[in-house]
Amino acid sequence: MAILIWLSAVLPVKSYNSVASSAQLELEASVDQLMEKQLEELNIPGAVVLAVHGEEMIFSKGYGYSDVENQIAMDPETTLIRIGSLTKSFTATSVMQLVDRGQVDLNRNINDYLKSFQVPFYKEQPISLHHLLTHTAGLDQGIYHLTARSAAGQSSAEAFLQQYFQKQPPVRAPGTRYDYSNVGYGLAGLLIEQVTGQALDDYMQEQLFKPLKMNSARLGPAESRSYTFDESAGFTPIPPDHLNIPTAGAISLVPNDMAAYMIAHLNEGSYDGQSILSPELVTRMHQAQYRSHPMLDGVGYGFHVDLAADGQEIVWHTGEVEGFISKLVLYPAAQLGVFVLTNSGDAGTKLHDQVVELVTAQSLEQSEHSQIAGAGQISTQHLVPTIQQANKLQQYEGTYAYLLAPKQGWGRSIRLFTLGTSYKVKATNDGLQISGNFPHLASHATVQFREIADQIFQEQNGTQRIWFHEEDGRTVMTGIDKVTMERVSWWQQSFTLLFIYAGGALFWLIVLLIWLIRYSVRGWRVIVSKKARGSISRSIMLMSMLFTVYVVLQLLIGIKEMSYGYPLIYSFGITSLPLLAAGLAVYAIIFSIKLAKSGRIALAAGKIFLSLISLAYTFFLLYWNMLSIHLF
Repeated sequence: MAILIWLSAVLPVKSYNSVASSAQLELEASVDQLMEKQLEELNIPGAVVLAVHGEEMIFSKGYGYSDVENQIAMDPETTLIRIGSLTKSFTATSVMQLVDRGQVDLNRNINDYLKSFQVPFYKEQPISLHHLLTHTAGLDQGIYHLTARSAAGQSSAEAFLQQYFQKQPPVRAPGTRYDYSNVGYGLAGLLIEQVTGQALDDYMQEQLFKPLKMNSARLGPAESRSYTFDESAGFTPIPPDHLNIPTAGAISLVPNDMAAYMIAHLNEGSYDGQSILSPELVTRMHQAQYRSHPMLDGVGYGFHVDLAADGQEIVWHTGEVEGFISKLVLYPAAQLGVFVLTNSGDAGTKLHDQVVELVTAQSLEQSEHSQIAGAGQISTQHLVPTIQQANKLQQYEGTYAYLLAPKQGWGRSIRLFTLGTSYKVKATNDGLQISGNFPHLASHATVQFREIADQIFQEQNGTQRIWFHEEDGRTVMTGIDKVTMERVSWWQQSFTLLFIYAGGALFWLIVLLIWLIRYSVRGWRVIVSKKARGSISRSIMLMSMLFTVYVVLQLLIGIKEMSYGYPLIYSFGITSLPLLAAGLAVYAIIFSIKLAKSGRIALAAGKIFLSLISLAYTFFLLYWNMLSIHLF
């Protein structure tokens, strides 16, 4: 591993005004030790840790660098950072303020509040704010043109959403399934604007940031940097993006300003004498407003809601944008809040989870809050596994896919490139063995689960619970990241689909190379003997060339530029090349039939075979919406 220049001087920046007690000093020493070790092991340039208890900030400290190149320390008092999807909790708080004033109803049709356009329904079932805030609106995943590289290229949320709903109407009935949605919170933000008549940033400044004295907070990119890490190149800065739906993840702030927000949520909506929300609605935000099953963790308004060992609720949310990864955890019963942020996303939330567990354990008195302090490890000793035969559990075996790709529009093709997002389930005499990337473990693992209720399985010596059930006649698995995953056959898996895509591209490249070799040999014979020998099919050559050029440009532009939107030359030009190849294939088939009638059956059969492959590959690309004409 490369020796990182910043490791020789990890720069902690301490920032909280209260006189440190012995407990705080002990906590600081423990966090320092953990951070020094983990920043090096996980290749994280900088981090910040913040904790509040009651109405006070009890810990605030920066570690490492916010700017590696210029050796600028991560300072919780001055470093402006991005919090990503944690913005959604601010958006939900803003919506609940409108509920508090009677300006909106959580269960009313959102089209009653939208003035510029109307949201289409799934089978005439209206969407409400309740659905938007709990990620249960049934919206298709929004990926295409979600961001811009500069403020000048940024679309308004209204323009983005209008275009989105034209191409991607809802895909399921609202209230029937949790499906994390940036678009849903972007729509909630637009509703705030159209109900109040204020720009989003103006509204949040007036109703949230100023009352909480969050002087640095704003909707927009941060000035500090985030990084990716490579063994040979070290840290590489990630350029900032501009979100077209800012209320889904665009807030930037100085870390210490987050303390006021956490304190308000832990103290019935009040901070320093200022109330931003009524106690009743704060409580509703922190309660599970939707659960896929009563025994699974749920989602509130703007927060995820998990149960601790003693039955108390843990309220949390994470954020990830351009390498900035943040996590906020609230323990309402203990009035404790923890915020952790890093400026490199390569390690996920592994460090965040370790810090939260450490701060929680040491910040609360064990005699009074021992169960909450150990909330990360729910004991499974009470789970007495019944004698299960493997054949009884075989009904659950198979591969379950984490399908994050849209069902409509350009983003549908992302399904082919999302390897590693599936889970393999195998029945054993002791329960179920599940292999995959578990978010709470921050790694790929094989985990044993035992049945604790009908169709409900819990991780042995852990907290993760999974529910197997039927949905639309198919077996699905719900629980990991609260997501519902469908069981897929081998031909539906991303690996198989990518193999077909790559295999087709390689096939046409080989055909093109063979054609070029044959053409070169034929040319040499013409030079030597002054006579051409054998015919060379130009239609096959053009087909192979069109597919080869398309695939190369699709990999360079189609995937890389999807979130920014495509230029016209790509969306109408490059993506039409396979359609031209399909036209050539039809022509080649007609011409080959004439060849067959003239007795040249072998040559005709070869051309027809290649033409049919061309048509099949074009249909495959069309099915996954990679062409200028979409099938879905």
